[in-house]
Amino acid sequence: MRSLVLLLGSFAALGGPSATGVTVTVAATAGVPRRSTAELQLEHALEVRRSLRGQVGAARRAAREAAVEACRAVRRYFPGAHAAVAEASLRAGELLRSGGELEGALEEFEEAWRAGRRSPFGARGGLEAGHTLRRLGRRVDALGWYESVEALGETHAEERDLAAYWRGRVLEELGRPVDARRAYERAARRGVAPVQRVRAFDAWSGSLVDAGDLEGAAGVLELCRTSLAPFAAERTLLGLRVRGALDAMRAPARLSDAVRRRRGAPGGRPGREGAPPTSPARGAVGGAPGAARR
Repeated sequence: MRSLVLLLGSFAALGGPSATGVTVTVAATAGVPRRSTAELQLEHALEVRRSLRGQVGAARRAAREAAVEACRAVRRYFPGAHAAVAEASLRAGELLRSGGELEGALEEFEEAWRAGRRSPFGARGGLEAGHTLRRLGRRVDALGWYESVEALGETHAEERDLAAYWRGRVLEELGRPVDARRAYERAARRGVAPVQRVRAFDAWSGSLVDAGDLEGAAGVLELCRTSLAPFAAERTLLGLRVRGALDAMRAPARLSDAVRRRRGAPGGRPGREGAPPTSPARGAVGGAPGAARR
């Protein structure tokens, strides 16, 4: 048990103090002018989308409808321009989702995937389709989308890693924690984005705490500490973001609580060396108790 406490203490030291648009009316939804190329059509759609800034109430709803229609016009006028269609469909889905129209958003995200699954916008569309299905409570369908995005491989490594993480989340919600931990491990070990790797390590370790494998959870935290230390040490924006992600981790505090409960339970196991029941303070990953989590 002392080894767990010492590990948590060393892990806590890794972090530290953190150093104008167009006017849109309802009439715009009745018909969108055709531009000469798909690129210009997409630029028009994005310009209409920017008009939502500062709008509220009915004016915002009207502007959102116009922007969705402008995005759909890219697909209607230039169905063969796959990259432009993928981006326009993704943006239309985001607009519909922000308005609470989840089923309509799902259709647009699926269109983005179909148009350009090998493009960043198509891959993102697959991810957003999974997120939307999860919000709709259709977890098994969401799982299929995350698996599809993960299968894209190295060409879309960041989206692949996000898909692995969210596949783990869904598997936990479906009562499959062992499979969830495998997904978290994949995202944590092979991830290309350090901040996302921290999230995966946090979920992996936390799942082990839930399973009562405190030694395993501590080992995952140690792997996180050693793997992310070079990034956390950078005096760059990335280093700042990594330190912030480490500060926000929940697993170290959860592990510390579990250690205390184990020691205090009748018949609980003391530390291997008979150490007194001490443990680090909650939120000690980066020395910032109660750090907010995104």
